[in-house]
Amino acid sequence: MGDTRIEKTIRQNRKIARCARFLWVCLIVVACGSNSSWEQRFKESVNLPMPNLSVSPADPDVFSFAMVGDLHVGGGDTSRFRQILQAAQSEGDSFIVLLGDISDKGELESFEAVQTALQDFGYQNKVLPLLGNHDIFGDGWQEYKKIWGASHYTAVVGNSRFIVLDTA
Repeated sequence: MGDTRIEKTIRQNRKIARCARFLWVCLIVVACGSNSSWEQRFKESVNLPMPNLSVSPADPDVFSFAMVGDLHVGGGDTSRFRQILQAAQSEGDSFIVLLGDISDKGELESFEAVQTALQDFGYQNKVLPLLGNHDIFGDGWQEYKKIWGASHYTAVVGNSRFIVLDTA
């Protein structure tokens, strides 16, 4: 036999309540990810050093660089990143732009491992890091700024200006 209108309404209300609880849990999980706000990072970045980019292309109008995003390095494993650096080196890229989510969980060990890989391939002063949301999980901002410095800055390479913004 068919459901009554009241039974259908009750089922719909239960579905809505389940969806609302699920969304509430999602909001709580997202809100608990970081111990820093963009306002705090912006204020602190004013007094932090900018990345020391040391790149002088032979032709200031023509140069190449690698853009790498979402590395999510965890536990110090940089094997995928090292493959990317090898390819960048083979292509003759002047510098590397890290597009955020360098670390999987904002751990100092991960940032240091990425820094070591950059050094191993000769890119230690040839990197523009951008802050990603995974980089600031927990106390990630405190760890990030130890290695990379400011979360917003500008850099000039040849005749080009790069503007890095903190959107994490």
